[in-house]
Amino acid sequence: MILIIKLPLHFDSDSFDIYLLDINGRIIIKQKLKSNNGIMILKNLEHFDQGVYFVKIIHIEDGKSIIKQLIKY
Repeated sequence: MILIIKLPLHFDSDSFDIYLLDINGRIIIKQKLKSNNGIMILKNLEHFDQGVYFVKIIHIEDGKSIIKQLIKY
């Protein structure tokens, strides 16, 4: 399983810290990814159980972040 993160094109080639958090806020994965044509791909998620997760995306340049909910079924 992979997670494709689509960003506005003005973030092309920008770097981001990506956190995958469980429902209790524990960090499951932390990766640094670079946007390519506004797209980032988080791989190797197949070993996670079904459930609710959160993806936190932090723009390294300015520190702004967003959190999105992810449901694996």
